[in-house]
Amino acid sequence: LAVSVHSIVSADFAVSIMPGWHVTSFPPYFVSGALYSGCAAIITLFIMLRYFFKFEQYMTKPILEKVCLLTFCIAMIWSYLNLVEFASVWYGHDVYSKEVLIGKATGAYAPVFWTMIFCGFIVPFAFLSKKLRNNLTVMFIVSLLLNLGMFTERWMIVAPTLANPHEVHQAGVLWGTFVEWGIIFGSFGWFGMLFLLFVKVVPSISMYEVKELVFHHRKEIFRWNKGFSVGIESIDKQHKSLVDLTNEVHFAISNRKDRDVLRKMVAQLADCIQINFSHEEELMSKSDYPAYKAHKAEHNLLAGRVIEYQNRIEFGDETVFDELPDFLNSLLINHLKGTDMKYVSYFNQHGIT
Repeated sequence: LAVSVHSIVSADFAVSIMPGWHVTSFPPYFVSGALYSGCAAIITLFIMLRYFFKFEQYMTKPILEKVCLLTFCIAMIWSYLNLVEFASVWYGHDVYSKEVLIGKATGAYAPVFWTMIFCGFIVPFAFLSKKLRNNLTVMFIVSLLLNLGMFTERWMIVAPTLANPHEVHQAGVLWGTFVEWGIIFGSFGWFGMLFLLFVKVVPSISMYEVKELVFHHRKEIFRWNKGFSVGIESIDKQHKSLVDLTNEVHFAISNRKDRDVLRKMVAQLADCIQINFSHEEELMSKSDYPAYKAHKAEHNLLAGRVIEYQNRIEFGDETVFDELPDFLNSLLINHLKGTDMKYVSYFNQHGIT
């Protein structure tokens, strides 16, 4: 893109003496136009793939929103370079180029010119609205209008200049023949078919995206909800930390993390469990909770299991990582959602919140 479009294709136009083409801003103008149409096409294909292939988990709205904002920035650069071209021609001394510019706005190509202005200059401002950026239908229509604007831009680069050459006998209006339009739309058809074949045969989602999705799914095997809440802020905060750490350990084990990483996680989990158990036992003791001894005995059993796992990890026992997920599941489901719920009404009656 940087070599061919910026220095070769644009230079072919800029170094010519044809009216409307002899403009020094063509190199950056061509690059910005290529990026502009490319981003618009990405938005179109993004929404289509997201809808037809059910890629909502991979092609998320925040990603689309970032692409839309990038497209808006490029659109402003493209608009600025257009205005630079118009101003340089208007205030310059090249009469032929000025006639071509006036002819674009008022002559036979005026509908195409103003379509370019509307689609390329005005439509991109829809990207400034967060509400519109999150509306996929609106963004799809906007992307199509931007593509239309980029097509008309190419048309306005080529056709008016060829229709208004220096030689008067060569002047005319160029609209293209049936064959030429067939080649254009046939090219669109070929691209569409080859693109669909590509996404059908070749994986269209990178492994990085899949791994990232697995990470987020694995990370939330247990999601904090009211089922874990005992209605006491200090205990709920500790329980939430236990849920988060359990998810982290699940993810680390499932992804074969290094033993040192797992050892640190289990140590962190043991500290969190000890803090929670000590805090609960303190509240039970102060309020003379009837089932204090039974609850404390269960705490001791669970804490002992965690210490046992820590010792086995230190001695290099890899089987711990097969047992640990089941233990953590039991801790959250049987203890937090079961045993701990038994003291809720008693604590509430004694004003512990």
